[in-house]
Amino acid sequence: EGSQGSPSHCGAMLNIGFGMGLVDDAIQSHSPALHVICEAHPQVLARAEAWAKGKSNVRLAPGRWQDVLLAKVEALGPGFMFDGVFFDTYEETVEDLLPLLSRILRPGGRFSYCNVYQPHQAERNVAFSAYLAGRLSALGFRAAFRPLSVAVPTPEEWL
Repeated sequence: EGSQGSPSHCGAMLNIGFGMGLVDDAIQSHSPALHVICEAHPQVLARAEAWAKGKSNVRLAPGRWQDVLLAKVEALGPGFMFDGVFFDTYEETVEDLLPLLSRILRPGGRFSYCNVYQPHQAERNVAFSAYLAGRLSALGFRAAFRPLSVAVPTPEEWL
């Protein structure tokens, strides 16, 4: 997680990568004023569209985030910035987003991402996290990495 302070409210949130919608459910539980989702995969986008029905605060940005994000931010108004940004895409690196953070994340906002780099090799995961902390620091962000415990369902529960 990279941070320029603590968010004072859950105003405008961005999720890059809808996936199974778990993060979006969590974001919605805080009733954000605006919740933007970038999603490129057509089948996942269809699930995001179905999920978003009836949620007046949700805006979808269909397409690769690299192609649609800045245009979406500009369309929201001059100087618009998000209060929180989450990144979890398939087979892309969070490093590509880092140079844009200062343009899309307000001072005091929060940035988080899914880090499954070498999940079964703790040393490599720690090394990558330390590397990203340095990258975030060079961009003016404070970085704190907090592992989360996740209850893993049995194989039968996945079916």
